Amino acid sequence: LRRRQRQMCIRDRVELAGLWHTKEDYAKKGVKTIFDYAERPVAISIPSYNQPVEDIWLMVKSDLVKSSGEKEFIAKYVWRRHYERKKLLFKELSGDWDLLMVWFPLADALGHLFWFDEDLMRRIYDELEEIAGAVRAELPDALILINSDHGMKRGQHTHYAFYSSNIRLGLEKPRITSFFRI
Repeated sequence: LRRRQRQMCIRDRVELAGLWHTKEDYAKKGVKTIFDYAERPVAISIPSYNQPVEDIWLMVKSDLVKSSGEKEFIAKYVWRRHYERKKLLFKELSGDWDLLMVWFPLADALGHLFWFDEDLMRRIYDELEEIAGAVRAELPDALILINSDHGMKRGQHTHYAFYSSNIRLGLEKPRITSFFRI
């Protein structure tokens, strides 16, 4: 089973590699990102910027997986990558940056596969809440913005995204571009 999964991962990575943009793609086209406006930005695994191709495979594949073996394989991978990102985040908190962004796909990827497992989903949200609390404790004067790109119901995307901030932003009905001015 593992050999077949590895082969499937490699095949899918090759096919998906051309579907995602990178910071180099934007630079070649002369398109600026939020990171170009910061003097010392840190971007940890940001989709369509510097996300590893393995994670692109994960996000597409998690929508298509049906067998319990594949679900467990992806779940282990997601948790492992989550802890790697978390470690990088906490290492960078004490760094000299003026913009720090990290993407945690834990709730998204595992929500597609295990939305029905209330205990697991609670564990996932507790984990993410713990990270947010630790970051806030470490950086009490920093603007901390948490956002989602979509909501989820019964394992499927919805149009209901959210944002949360430790500072009142005064955005009544924000659009994704509203955050650019913050």
